[in-house]
Amino acid sequence: MRSWALLPLFFALLLPWMWVYFAFTYDLPKALPFLALAVTHAGLALIWLGRRRSQRPLTWAGVGCYPLAIALCLLLRNVL
Repeated sequence: MRSWALLPLFFALLLPWMWVYFAFTYDLPKALPFLALAVTHAGLALIWLGRRRSQRPLTWAGVGCYPLAIALCLLLRNVL
């Protein structure tokens, strides 16, 4: 179970920053990478705050930010 605790760090730190890097490197639109970056970092903050205060609903709300970021990026990809 301890290894699952590090999974949000991977999704919140590595993937969005890689996407921002590729957006600048290949001159792609930059709105979606920064949106994903903001939502995943907000989720990471909620997870940290929920674990610190021992509030399970707050932690699950933070975990829910990751699918929300994916859904927002998939929906807004066609708009932007």
